[in-house]
Amino acid sequence: MERRFLPGAAMNRGRSPIQEQLDDIRDELLRAKKANARLVLNNRILNTKLQRLTRKEGKCETNSENLQDGKVGTVFFTNK
Repeated sequence: MERRFLPGAAMNRGRSPIQEQLDDIRDELLRAKKANARLVLNNRILNTKLQRLTRKEGKCETNSENLQDGKVGTVFFTNK
């Protein structure tokens, strides 16, 4: 457990060991919540990147199939 040093007047009042433990637990909880928020944000970013890459892959695959089938890039001329 880490000890905190309080400025001036607060130092004169003193803190009980239980209060120090509560403060330490609150600090630990706050750090855990911040770490969790960072992980949630990173997860959201990675999921977005995955969705974009999946869509891009699907488009490239479709374009490749169309090129192989001759559906794209060919012009048909008809005599009328």
